[in-house]
Amino acid sequence: MRWIKFAVSVRAIDSHGMSFMTAECFIDTNILLYAVSDAPSEHGKRDQDREIISEKKVGFSTQVFGEFYENATRKLKPRL
Repeated sequence: MRWIKFAVSVRAIDSHGMSFMTAECFIDTNILLYAVSDAPSEHGKRDQDREIISEKKVGFSTQVFGEFYENATRKLKPRL
């Protein structure tokens, strides 16, 4: 298996004490990239990663989103 689902919720608190995000599982850039891949050799990973992303309490950091954007718009062929 390529990922681990954590049983513990993670909650981020802003400077005013307000909760703004909860997630049971944080995903990495590769999960997002495989989920949008059209490469025939990656169909198995794509389908599995789309299933992971469809989980209700999955989250990712702004760093992961930035890495995804960078790779998806500059390195993937064809670009998104």
